[in-house]
Amino acid sequence: MRFEGVPMQPTTQLAIQPEPVPADALTIVGIAIITYALSTMLHEAVGHGGACLIVGGHPNMVSTVAMDCSSENRLVIAGGTIALPRGLNSSCGFR
Repeated sequence: MRFEGVPMQPTTQLAIQPEPVPADALTIVGIAIITYALSTMLHEAVGHGGACLIVGGHPNMVSTVAMDCSSENRLVIAGGTIALPRGLNSSCGFR
């Protein structure tokens, strides 16, 4: 059996880059700013705020630097420290 017609085209191979692509500094700065803001709110709102709700208090005010609870308790004070490593692990993909 004989095939006639258009000859087969040679396949082109993709070139592999031998050197890594440099990271964009503006993108890295943007990701760092967003991560910092999220970690601060995670610390205050989820950590201290969650502990405030657990002890039966009501969060009066939450900001990026402070959280005021109607019930002062040691658990509320320690709540931010407990939430921060857990949130960082989940955002980085650690289990």
